[in-house]
Amino acid sequence: MASSSGRCSLSASNVLNFLFSLIVVYFSLDSVSSVADEITDFLLCRKCGHEIVRAAHLINIPSKMALRQRNSTLGGVPEILIQQFRNPHDTHFEVITTGKADVIEDLQKYSDDTWFPNYSWWITTCPQCGQHMGWIYRINSEGTSTDGGPELFYGLVLDNLLDLQEAESLIHFPKAYGF
Repeated sequence: MASSSGRCSLSASNVLNFLFSLIVVYFSLDSVSSVADEITDFLLCRKCGHEIVRAAHLINIPSKMALRQRNSTLGGVPEILIQQFRNPHDTHFEVITTGKADVIEDLQKYSDDTWFPNYSWWITTCPQCGQHMGWIYRINSEGTSTDGGPELFYGLVLDNLLDLQEAESLIHFPKAYGF
């Protein structure tokens, strides 16, 4: 409604509604940014700090071959499946699965002793330091995934990874001593 001076007059309820709308938008943006912060977290190579996998790419692919399974929060993502496996040399690994990873794939393909039936595997390493990171799994050419699993995924050794948040908490700056 226009006043006689040509300016718009606002009622108290209009002002309150406007302020309420601003508050809702502010808190909505704040919650969106906190979710984005969690999604942009990385898991790093424990040896050199190279960014191996974005936490948003972690996926749960269960295996009946696992000796144990548990869920944990990694990189801000809750309920990530961690599975323990044993290889033929009696070495135990805790493994997480992901759809993408920045690793180098070995040329040698293996089909025996797979922890994921109907998948062949290749060893993967960190592209920066060569540390063993885990394995890439691809569906065998003779078969398909019986449970609708992905065409390929990565199994990464949890002990060879470090959460970015954990890494940042480890950084220590020495005290400055004055003389």
